[in-house]
Amino acid sequence: LADAGFAAEQHERPGHDAATEHAIELADAAREPRGDHRVDVGVETRRLCRSRDVRGGLVLNPQVDAFLLTDAQRLGERIQINGEKMTPAELAAHVAELRSTVEKLQSTPTGGPGYFEFMTAVAWRHFAASGCDIAVIETGLGGRLDATNVVVPEVSVITSIGFDHAEFLGHSLEQIATEKAGIIKPGRPVVIGLLPPAAESVIRSVAATRNAAVISVREVYGSDITRFPTTNL
Repeated sequence: LADAGFAAEQHERPGHDAATEHAIELADAAREPRGDHRVDVGVETRRLCRSRDVRGGLVLNPQVDAFLLTDAQRLGERIQINGEKMTPAELAAHVAELRSTVEKLQSTPTGGPGYFEFMTAVAWRHFAASGCDIAVIETGLGGRLDATNVVVPEVSVITSIGFDHAEFLGHSLEQIATEKAGIIKPGRPVVIGLLPPAAESVIRSVAATRNAAVISVREVYGSDITRFPTTNL
């Protein structure tokens, strides 16, 4: 980032309304077609897309091999297309393209984007420039105010809900579930994993108000994970 002339904040900060505004402006600058990306979670979904000869982008949050890579490699590992990690040269090019938007935001009362907000915009730019058919996006923190939540997905997925990041998302399962449910969009289905009853109740309630169909892993496969379909992960 420094080589491209942009000093991003080097910490992840909790979501807030200004972050959402930053994400939208950066997405517009990156020419991210928010109505065209399909949203799901995980490497396995990207592998499925690749097996069907579909060009799929992937955003990992956090990156899988973070502790084994250099800074440039780590950033590239976070953003991939068909398993190919973004190169340092591609990162530098996208940063340069987005720099004027960043400088514009830095002059506003809320200040410039944080590291995660900016890297999300880099992902949009990378996918748009590479002609992706599908984007598999993992949220960074919560969902409702996450920088990735500017997309309009084909499907949203909430795999689990626990007490991670409680200092930002809330100290009860209901509060945390409300934040996670922020990714549910009107008329778009949501797949849910084996959620605690209190959390699942919140998810289903939000989905009902948004006319979003709920597909439950429990209803399809039961609660015994040993009987679930296996994958190559």
